[in-house]
Amino acid sequence: MQPSIDYLIIGHITRDLRPGKGDLLGGTVTYSSITAARMGYRVGVVTSAGEGFRWRERLDGEIHALHVVPSESTTTYFIRYLDGSRELILKERAKSITVGDVPSGWLSAPLAHLAPVSQEVDPELAGMLDGKVLVTPQGWMRCWDGDGRVVPYPFVLSSRVLPHTSVMVVSEEDIDHDRSLLVPWMEHVPVLVLTQGRDGCTVFAGGEEQHISPRKAKEVDPTGAGDIFAAAFLIRWWETGDPWLSGYFANVVASFSVERWGVAGIPRRQKVEAWLGEHPWVP
Repeated sequence: MQPSIDYLIIGHITRDLRPGKGDLLGGTVTYSSITAARMGYRVGVVTSAGEGFRWRERLDGEIHALHVVPSESTTTYFIRYLDGSRELILKERAKSITVGDVPSGWLSAPLAHLAPVSQEVDPELAGMLDGKVLVTPQGWMRCWDGDGRVVPYPFVLSSRVLPHTSVMVVSEEDIDHDRSLLVPWMEHVPVLVLTQGRDGCTVFAGGEEQHISPRKAKEVDPTGAGDIFAAAFLIRWWETGDPWLSGYFANVVASFSVERWGVAGIPRRQKVEAWLGEHPWVP
């Protein structure tokens, strides 16, 4: 019998090769699941990975439940930053995740997050989830050449995914700074958030938009900040129904995360609430 969960997340965990840092545990599933857990939620992860990379022990004690589709490989990316831009090279890829791979009892989780990083999540899952659905589409918006170098790819699955989506979080990098791409997506999604790195985020909801400034941070490692933001946003939106307050909350959570390497900087709820108590949201 599968344990009950509050937050379902589906996608590949990754092995991230970082110059000077060796192998790090990465992927949206990793950053978002740990964020949701540290915000006090019972998280269920559906992923596919091999056993050669010791990833299980790195998630142990963080998430509530794990369902793994066996694979010979773990999705592996080489990552480096050049003049502020991120370069990704896909070295290996685990198996795709289909509808049948998700425990049936988890489909009714109140919060669900479709989190592809390498075109691995079956888009049909969007229509099978009972709760509020968060989509971070970056993995559907990238492809790779014969050498594994990742390049942008149109979000051709949007018409199959977005009608079932409650919240969509996308970065300026994902859309190559072309905001015109957001217009058709907003027709389907009640809340759309554009993350803007050091500049915070812009939230689109109810026919309105509002830019929300970030908490100032001493950046050490920006990797995963958008994934951390996305999970924090969905949680706060679920709790309050306020998209602007949720953007502020998520900015704060993400800002703490970039001040340390990897997942170590993801804050716990108490730290976030303490800071917010001293710096409340002012519209």
